[in-house]
Amino acid sequence: MKWGIIFRVPLVYESELWELPPPTLIRRLSGANLTIEYSYMFEYAPQSWKEWQRVASMKIQIQKRIRKVEFIDYENVTADGIIYTISELGKSFKAFIKFPQPQFPDGNGEAYKMLCRHAKRLHYEEKLHIEQLIATSIRFNNIDSEGISQVLKRAKAAYLFSLTNKDSWNQRLSKTDLETAHKLGASKTNVKKQQDAKSNKLKALELKKSGSSINDIAAILNVHRSTITRYLK
Repeated sequence: MKWGIIFRVPLVYESELWELPPPTLIRRLSGANLTIEYSYMFEYAPQSWKEWQRVASMKIQIQKRIRKVEFIDYENVTADGIIYTISELGKSFKAFIKFPQPQFPDGNGEAYKMLCRHAKRLHYEEKLHIEQLIATSIRFNNIDSEGISQVLKRAKAAYLFSLTNKDSWNQRLSKTDLETAHKLGASKTNVKKQQDAKSNKLKALELKKSGSSINDIAAILNVHRSTITRYLK
């Protein structure tokens, strides 16, 4: 699967595009309103939730730099321009974007509901992009233990839900409401981290009893060896 960033702006703002890195493809579109379409193509689709979030971060930074940006659903097209890695394009968009913490589901069956709720928060903070929902859906996957295809389907369904309903989300959350939502999301995240640490500690102790070395245990659990050393004290 390939991926990229495609957006359009009114032709009158073309000069603002000059500060951006060279696109893979430029198209000028005629019609009721003259527009210019910029496409950045990646060598591969994002491979982790952090890479998906980084693409969402790039889109937000483009929104901040260019007026009247309209992002278009990605489609794989043939182009002769520069094909970027996510890291390469990210060098031109270095600003730190703080995304709200999602409220993690308590178990199977709640992930879609929590993802739609997260989409609404992203909408209020003007950070709603499909890539951020995919990143969050991947993080939920640790709880639901689903395949990546289901993770992507869930994110796309939540994104469609947000597009269908965002016009009715016209009442912005107050600062107090946003702070409460952030605290709730952080609380859920901390609980999950504590549960993961407790589970990994028990697994590490069992592996140690069976004769595994610290390096082996760290590799099996995908945890740093210093953390394993702390578990075994």
